[in-house]
Amino acid sequence: MNFGLWYKKYQTVLYKNKIKVNINLYFIFAFVVAIVAAFLLIFVANIVLGVIAFLSVFDLFIGYPLYKEEKRITEIEKHFPNALREISYLLKTGGTYEYAIRELTSFDYGPLNSEFEQVLMRLEQGYNFEESISIISENVNSQMIRKTISIINDAIKAGASLADILEDLSGDMKKAYNLELDRKAKTIMQVLFIFAAGAIIAPSIYGLVLTLIDFLINVTSSSGVANAATVLSAKGVRGLLELVITIFVLVQALASTFMVVFMREKKYAKVFLYLPLFLLFAYICFYGAKFLSEYLLMGML
Repeated sequence: MNFGLWYKKYQTVLYKNKIKVNINLYFIFAFVVAIVAAFLLIFVANIVLGVIAFLSVFDLFIGYPLYKEEKRITEIEKHFPNALREISYLLKTGGTYEYAIRELTSFDYGPLNSEFEQVLMRLEQGYNFEESISIISENVNSQMIRKTISIINDAIKAGASLADILEDLSGDMKKAYNLELDRKAKTIMQVLFIFAAGAIIAPSIYGLVLTLIDFLINVTSSSGVANAATVLSAKGVRGLLELVITIFVLVQALASTFMVVFMREKKYAKVFLYLPLFLLFAYICFYGAKFLSEYLLMGML
């Protein structure tokens, strides 16, 4: 995607979700907050957690409007079948397109109401129904909505009975929406398992392993079993191992995120929404287990 186009779309997403801030100011604010969080964690913990904090906080700020937009689209997809059915009933009773849309704006359809208000505005400006309802597919980034409106426009061009078409589309959309909800409900346990294994249990075990290595090196050194050169070499290997594990925790969190997103969302772009959560939990558990086990073995290390 062209960066300039993405830039404009992101600004539109901000405004659609009532975040009425210029995109440049929003990015600067996100960067400053991320820098502050990074320095705090560098001061309290270490530089690795500081870097992770920076990436996670910045990503959370960037991802929040996208999350709000995704939630808005989901609400629209939820209510759109009922709205189509209402339009169908109103048309069958002899109402006009404008009357049907005007009636819909009095229903509680959440964010879909504002879309129908724009459709009504275009109808009042003299646009035909086909041109007016197409604005919804332009404003809502949903494949389901776009396909449905495309079918509606094709039906209008073909001169078919729009009331019957809308009623059939309403039933089909309702089934598709329920199937998507059912699919997500059936994958929740797998998602929780991957999250628990990849972001909590495994990083905690890695932290404990590093503490045990420190314990063994300390015991070996204090008991005189190994000479100074051997202990020094072991500490060097231990430092390299910590670096490898730290990188591996990042790779594991990224892999877990990809698996969850593919299983639940099937949109790899959403990796950026899930990744901060996985990274934060993974490194908090990794260093938390390491520091906790060191504290428990403080007298021996």
